[in-house]
Amino acid sequence: MKPRILSLILALITALTLFASCSKNEEKENENNSKYEDEFRYNTFAGVVVSAGETKIEKNGAFEVSEVKVSVGVSVKTGDVLFVYDTQKATIDLERANLELEQLNSNLASLKTNKEKLEAEKATAPADQQLQYSLEIQEAEADILECEYSIKAKEKDIVTLKSTLETTEVTSPVDGTVTAINKEETDNYGQPQPYMVVTETGSMRVMGYVNESNISDITIGAPVTVKSRVDDATWQGSVSSIDLEKPEQADQNDYYVYNDAGISVDSSSKYPFYVELEDSEGLMLGQHVYIITDSIISEASEEFVFDGAFVEE
Repeated sequence: MKPRILSLILALITALTLFASCSKNEEKENENNSKYEDEFRYNTFAGVVVSAGETKIEKNGAFEVSEVKVSVGVSVKTGDVLFVYDTQKATIDLERANLELEQLNSNLASLKTNKEKLEAEKATAPADQQLQYSLEIQEAEADILECEYSIKAKEKDIVTLKSTLETTEVTSPVDGTVTAINKEETDNYGQPQPYMVVTETGSMRVMGYVNESNISDITIGAPVTVKSRVDDATWQGSVSSIDLEKPEQADQNDYYVYNDAGISVDSSSKYPFYVELEDSEGLMLGQHVYIITDSIISEASEEFVFDGAFVEE
């Protein structure tokens, strides 16, 4: 037999052997995948480590802040000054309010005098003028009521101004870290936001998001595994709450993962949910992690099974 023909026959036999081997491996792999697919279903969510408690510091919208004593990331103790109101403007506003109150009281006295005059004139006026005087007296009484209401409102303003001048420094009510300073009163979605946020020192939890399409996959009390994005470290916990009262419009780059398929939620709202941890040792505030439902742990083999692709925000 010619050498060329012999080489072709050997190559064909080798190819057939490799094909048969690959087919067996693929068949075995499909059987294993089918086994897990039948018994286990899992979801993976992007998460971030946050404090178990946040204190929102509101600013009096009637006044300007003259000085901010802290910055984002700074640790503060209870009683530390966070920011200071502009006392000069508050003082001027108080002086103006007092002048306006004096003017209102003067107007009220004039209105009452005018009413008394109309009532005296009505008493001696002929019958054909009685109706006209009655209408004028009613109008005077309405003006008096309006002026009295304005006086009460101005008095409340003065009390508020005096209180602000007495407490021009706003202090932290808790120990923690300043995690937000918002100069705008609303966020990008028009929702009101506090002037400052102080994240309390202490235990940590993990926050993730669900949307309309996968919110049914997270239930309160469900066990989850929190996995590091940089190594194999994991932490155990459970879903403690789902905040349905504060939906956020999902960003066009946000994704959640079902197996190896990324699902875009750019046209839906997302809702924060929180995971309470059994132990937070090794975690850092602001650390990005994965939140994985514990159904990916095979009861038969106790091995970690994950064939999906993580899609980061």
